[in-house]
Formats: sequence, structure tokens, C-alpha cells
Amino acid sequence: MESYHCIQGLPTIPHPKSPSPIKHANYVEDVLALMDYLELNRATIIGHSMGGQIATDFALNYPERVSKLVLIAPSLTGFPYSKEFEQYHNKILESAPNIDRMLELALHSPTYQVVIDSPHKDLTVQMLRHHFGRMLKWPAEFFMIWQKPPAMERLLIISTKSQKSIDSIYTFKLSQSQMKS
Repeated sequence: MESYHCIQGLPTIPHPKSPSPIKHANYVEDVLALMDYLELNRATIIGHSMGGQIATDFALNYPERVSKLVLIAPSLTGFPYSKEFEQYHNKILESAPNIDRMLELALHSPTYQVVIDSPHKDLTVQMLRHHFGRMLKWPAEFFMIWQKPPAMERLLIISTKSQKSIDSIYTFKLSQSQMKS
């Protein structure tokens, strides 16, 4: 009989119900520590945005601990973001500590256009306001520890190996069919 644990956010991950980080965070190792504490050998890992980044790195580091991986618009370590995307984030950060201005800039970007005219706008504003307020309380020396090499590099290696395997299977089947002719 299977048992289920549904965990929404971890104590060290920037989530509405978690405390502010103190100095640094290694989210992948936090997930591992939580699974060990709960005595979960394997789990379905679901992540959105930065949670997807954590889930991807966790799955790459501890594949034996992941039964299924569900990603929703994930970030990826090592992903080369566009200059426009970086400028957008920098503009928001430069407007700190003015949370109203930060919200205005964030909500008028393509990222949030889908919720601007929806019934979810007020909830999105509330969540962003809370996140920005908490972010401004983080210590200046706070940093996130990510696994090396970055997920993008590891995924490219896996993708290349998979393609080579597919190519060799196709070549083998093609040569077999030619032998029969």
C-alpha cells in the first residue's frame, strides 16, 4: 500500500510560508534531507519556476530517489537568459525598496500578462507583494548553492547520448532491412 505526503514548499525555500533565508541555501540537499527525515526512498517531485529548477537538479543528482518528475515552466541552472529578461529583472531590483514600483514593473511584463485581466490578478499581486517584501529582508550575503555542472550542461550531455543511441538503433534496423532485401 502506498502512502502519500504532500509538501508545499520547504522551510529554506523562498515560499510564502517559509522563514527568510539566513545566509545561504542548498535547496537540492534540503529536499534530500527532508526525504530522508520522512523516510521516503522515492517520490514524485513536482516543481514550478524555481521549484522546477530545484526539482530538475534533484532528479539529475539523485535519480534513484525520483519516481516521477513533473515540471511546470521550470528555470534551469546554466540556462542563458536573454539580455531583455535580465534587464527586466534588474529594473525590478533597482526600484527596490519601492514595492509598488516593483509590482508595477513586474505586472506589466509578458510574464504576468496572462493574469492581468483574469480573476487571479488580485491573488497574483498579493503573492508578489509578499515575495518582494520578504526578499527585501534577506541578508545581503545570502546566496544559493547549485550543483555543478549546471543542469543545462548535464541535460545536453544526456540529450546527445540519447540521440546517438536512437541513431545507432535506426542504423542497425536499416542495415537489417537491407540485408533481407
